[in-house]
Amino acid sequence: MTVRKPWKLLIYLVALLIVVGPPTRLARAELSIEEEKKIGRQFMQAALSQLRLIQDPEVVDYLNRVGQDVVKHLEFRHFPYH
Repeated sequence: MTVRKPWKLLIYLVALLIVVGPPTRLARAELSIEEEKKIGRQFMQAALSQLRLIQDPEVVDYLNRVGQDVVKHLEFRHFPYH
């Protein structure tokens, strides 16, 4: 009985990979840069209308520094970091 369980798990994992598909560069390229920017603007507009932002200057400064450090290491630099 214990021999069947690994095979069952393997079959489920293979089925999941077939359904989901492997991540590829082509999958990332389905949206143009302009489309991604438009979606980002729409998201920010919706988020700002529903969420309260932290206005503490120390927190904002810290998050900006962290964000700038992350952006330095990105492969794609098509988007400005605010």
